[in-house]
Amino acid sequence: MTDEPLNGEILPPEEEDPPHGEGTETFTGKLSATSQIINEISEIALSLPDKYRWERNALNVCVRALHMEHMASQERLQGARRKISALKSDLRRTTEHLSMLKSKMWGESSEKDREAIEDDETDLADIPDFEPEKPEKKKGRGVTKLPDDLERRHVDHFPPERHCTCGREMKSIGVETRERLVTIPERQVVEVHHYHTCACNRTICKENKPMSAKAERYIMRGRKADLDTVIEYSLQKFYEAKTVYRQERRLLDAGCNVTRQHLGRLTTHLAGFLEPVCDEIWKHATAGHSAMMDETPLRVQAEGKCELGYLWAICRDERGWNPDARPAVYFRYAPSRGGQVAKEMLEGALIDTLQTDGYAGYNGVRRAPGQNDGVDIQRCVAHARRQFTDAQKVAPSTLAKRVLKRIGGIYAVEKRAKGLPPAQREAMRFAEALPALKAIREELLKAEPDLPKGKLKNAANYFLNAWEDLIRYVFDGRLEIDNNPVERCMRLIGVTRNNSLFAGSHAAAENWAIFYTLIETARLNDVDPFKYVRWVVGEIEKGRELTDYSRLMPWDYKAVAPALANPPKKAA
Repeated sequence: MTDEPLNGEILPPEEEDPPHGEGTETFTGKLSATSQIINEISEIALSLPDKYRWERNALNVCVRALHMEHMASQERLQGARRKISALKSDLRRTTEHLSMLKSKMWGESSEKDREAIEDDETDLADIPDFEPEKPEKKKGRGVTKLPDDLERRHVDHFPPERHCTCGREMKSIGVETRERLVTIPERQVVEVHHYHTCACNRTICKENKPMSAKAERYIMRGRKADLDTVIEYSLQKFYEAKTVYRQERRLLDAGCNVTRQHLGRLTTHLAGFLEPVCDEIWKHATAGHSAMMDETPLRVQAEGKCELGYLWAICRDERGWNPDARPAVYFRYAPSRGGQVAKEMLEGALIDTLQTDGYAGYNGVRRAPGQNDGVDIQRCVAHARRQFTDAQKVAPSTLAKRVLKRIGGIYAVEKRAKGLPPAQREAMRFAEALPALKAIREELLKAEPDLPKGKLKNAANYFLNAWEDLIRYVFDGRLEIDNNPVERCMRLIGVTRNNSLFAGSHAAAENWAIFYTLIETARLNDVDPFKYVRWVVGEIEKGRELTDYSRLMPWDYKAVAPALANPPKKAA
């Protein structure tokens, strides 16, 4: 053989190759088939005698090039695999998102997963069963009972011919009474008020000056609209979710040229007199042992575009353990969702525990260990359950079923504890709910590392990361298991928001907060918002600057409502 290399290139002289196994790294891992062939060729090249040094060097160059090409191909293969894995993750997320959209559009709105409480599978046999109480449905059609306090107009109906053949008039010998609900159509009436000036016309009474009647209105002084009209249209918008343009159209149909801008200005004017009442509601809502907070977005029209603001809510609801509870909710509008808003709303509050949905903006008010400032944060179990409910909808799994069944048992315990004193609630939760919560945590700790990225893994991490705050309610009978009461107070806001699309300005958004504070607090106390707001405005009209706003709460109205419904008759 010649001394020239096989590829025709002249290689530089090299030192003698080291013996096999000396000065070389030994790979102890598992090699691919191609890597094993390359390794065998290298070993053969190293075993050639010195007289074939040029051929050996050329062979080493080819083997080295082959090895580099193989490594490049392996890198391309790994990149392709990573891309496939990313595409699979994207496909999984897209599939889950599509399933969630289908569930929201066509599925049940309730978070109760009926499949999750079925015990016909062996994987669920070790979880204790719970029997939710189902109210007995009455068979047949119920009788419609009309309220006793409605005004009743009696109409008598007689036969068309009441004369007997003998010529005498027939007398009534029996009556069949039926009630009908009649709606009187809304109509507008113009009240013309005449303010007279009186004086004595006698010539001997020259010292007496003329006396003029003065307007008795306080809130709507200098405005043509009647106070009851402003209350009616304001509550139609916020309580009945009727849009302003429909109110404007109805007035135009009646021949009244009242624009929606004018209605908005009247609402803003009335809200200014109701704001002190909302301040008193805030004092009551933040004076208890605990409170709940939440926020909801509200689009606001500003300078030709819509900005996103938020209605923040603080709710105090002790009906679960206090028979004399006075629930209340306070709303405040803010143009941002920053945690600074929560700090401002809780400034001066007396609460010890704040229940939230896990939003990071509330972490700014969390009490640091060993500090007195701030509050303890409690997380909502319903939000944790919602995570597993969503995961079960998009990708059914046994793990999600087991967790949902255990949470269902926890809520069954809470249902039995409702209305009991705090000490009994705490004992019942500690004995029955805490073991179920710990069982969920242990199961999730074992399963979470092996879960693929998706809804179920996010739900497991949500539960595990919030563990300390989730179980806080177990050790205090005055706390609730979730913050559903404050979320229910926002349902009506959602309906009005969908109908109205946006608030006309930031000042108009503040009106939303004022009226919903009064409306939702009245509803929490089983008071008609229309009657309550009319009573509050009437008391402000009578008291004027001397009004005691702390005595204008819904429970104060309930105390005087019977007297207002049945006023004493004047003596003849």
